[in-house]
Parts: sequence; C-alpha cells; structure tokens
Amino acid sequence: MEFCVLTSLCLAAQVQSYTSSSNKNKLITMKLYLLMLVAASSVQAFKLKEDKVKVLLYDDPDCHWCQLFMTEQLQPTFKEIGDIMEVEVNTYGFTQEPYEAGEFINNRIMECAQLYTSDTGVFLDFAACFMPDPHDGSGCASKFGIDWNTISTCAEGDEGINLLHEAGVREDAQEPVVWFYPWIAINGVGPNTEAQDNLKAEVCKAYTGTPPPACST
Repeated sequence: MEFCVLTSLCLAAQVQSYTSSSNKNKLITMKLYLLMLVAASSVQAFKLKEDKVKVLLYDDPDCHWCQLFMTEQLQPTFKEIGDIMEVEVNTYGFTQEPYEAGEFINNRIMECAQLYTSDTGVFLDFAACFMPDPHDGSGCASKFGIDWNTISTCAEGDEGINLLHEAGVREDAQEPVVWFYPWIAINGVGPNTEAQDNLKAEVCKAYTGTPPPACST
C-alpha cells in the first residue's frame, strides 16, 4: 500500500526531528505519530472500499439462465477478483404478491441466506450450489458452514416474507425497469448484457484502481 508507506516515512521524519525534546514531549510526539498513522491507514482502507466495483444482480433462483450466470460467472469471478467487488443479489424474480405460504420459498431462502451469511464469497458458494439443486438446501448449507436451521426458519416465517417483499420494492425502484433475468448492473448502470457472458472483463474494465493480476488472464 504505497499511500501508507509514504505516510509512515513522512511521519517518521517528523518524529526524528523532535529527538532533542524532553521525554514528555517525545511521548506526546509518539502518541501523535501513532494517531496519525492509524488515521492514514483508515483513509487508505476507505479508499480501497470506494474503489470496489458494485455488482448488482436481479435474478430468480428457478430461472435457468440465472442459475448459469451464478455458477459460471458470478461465483467463479468473485473467487478470482472478489477483492475488487461489492456484490448484492436481489432475488425477487418472478414473485407475485400476494402468494401462498409455500410459494416462492426458494426466493426467500436466497434472501435469508444473504442476510445471515456475512461472507459474500460463502454466500455465493451456497447460491451456486443451491440454485441448480434447491432440494438440497441443507446439504449446500452444511457444505459451506452455514446454519441451515437459521436460514430455513427465516424463509418459512414472516421474516422471509418481509425480506422478499423488500426485494420487490428495490426491484420496482430500479431504473430502467427490470424486465428480464438475470439483470446485471455494474456501478449502478444496467442492464449490462456483456456481463452475462464475461462478468470478469466488465468488472476489470470498471475498476478504477490498479487491476489485480487475474484481470490479465
């Protein structure tokens, strides 16, 4: 991290200039140095987060093309260059409200899994396993260390219903209107149809920082 290195050198030089000061002044100077170093590191961390490419996916877990996009594009791309990606998956899809208690359960499972899985990579691993074979949700959850009881309880209860409704509100607010799946937006601009077949290339193209080596392969 070049920014942190340069900042550290500058601050170190400032500290050295005070070597003739009293012990008390040295202590104050060292505390100031540490505080400034922490602040500099925080600025760099914020900058890295801001540089991330925002990938927003509107899909439906029962949609064949959505399953292919998840397993062949989104999940493997995140494994390669996830450090420069910020991913959100919205699975309202073909939901029609109001609906019966047992309907659109797979959509609710996806929304609940995303909520209760803090690691984006783990969530995408689960999604790539679950979407093509939704009858083995517990097996997919177990494979990636996710608490299936939490996910299923959420999906089968009011929480899952509310999450799916909120997903619908977000999709309805999307401009232009979402009218097919998978619908991909890169940094708020969509639909990006090129991303359907080569998501990595579109993310690397949108990234404003120094691209990772994987962007060259």
